[in-house]
Amino acid sequence: MKNSLTFSFLLAAAVVSAAPSNLPAELKYDRLAVEYTGGGDVRSYGVGGQALLGGRFLVGGAFREHDFKNLGTTSGRGADFTLGYALPLAKGDLIATVGYGQVQASGQSGTKAIALLEDTTSLGLAWRQQISEVYEFSLGYVHATDRQTIRSTVGTTTTTTTPQEHEGSVNLGLRYKMGPHLDLTFGYTFVAGPNRWTLSSGYTF
Repeated sequence: MKNSLTFSFLLAAAVVSAAPSNLPAELKYDRLAVEYTGGGDVRSYGVGGQALLGGRFLVGGAFREHDFKNLGTTSGRGADFTLGYALPLAKGDLIATVGYGQVQASGQSGTKAIALLEDTTSLGLAWRQQISEVYEFSLGYVHATDRQTIRSTVGTTTTTTTPQEHEGSVNLGLRYKMGPHLDLTFGYTFVAGPNRWTLSSGYTF
């Protein structure tokens, strides 16, 4: 996994000198969207946005509701933020990102009352390409570190566990432009456990 991450950032550095000076006009960077994610142990839905600053820097954030299917009726809310840097690559781009997210949730799993706090940090690299007037394709890799604090209470007894996981994922995306500003985007994520999928509808400006 470390080798994959190192290779990704070496690839980003290698294209800097060969890249043209301007990002492709065909690709949009300022976007607001609603999304739903299924598959795996967590389902989520929410809203997010991204903006291009200074011609190359990307700032994004999202707020989501989460349902933890592996923890009974446990559900909660979370927010995440990303900072990226975009490099032009022919009719596409190459974007390196760093991210941070936090989720707070509570609920019931059998006889246990559950309280969950999760922090996630990530590094990513994604290639996006215009493949026709109405379609875009993307391929990316993300390395994430999840730190959880789970408190399980039965009666007057509380047990605290603090698992930490390092996860690498490969992400595929296909975007359909329904008009000058509207799009429909499908994403699929390959991970070590159950794979995940995302469907979002966005407005670009």
